[in-house]
Amino acid sequence: MAQGIKLEDILATTRELTPADKVRLIERLSVEVRSQMEKTGADKRRPLRGVWHQANTSSEDIDEARREMWGNVPRENI
Repeated sequence: MAQGIKLEDILATTRELTPADKVRLIERLSVEVRSQMEKTGADKRRPLRGVWHQANTSSEDIDEARREMWGNVPRENI
């Protein structure tokens, strides 16, 4: 973004546009943003498989967390 131009200024200017021009602006911006995301790799989603493989969470830790979470819940509600 050029120096001196603030987001608030741009928003104030876009409020003066007709609804049709606002739609055209959004369409053009979305194409530009998508292109930038593809160039930088920002649109790539990281697979979640293996995210917790270094967490070192034991089954005992999981059991304890369950007891803490469900400890105050009456049995008839489980």
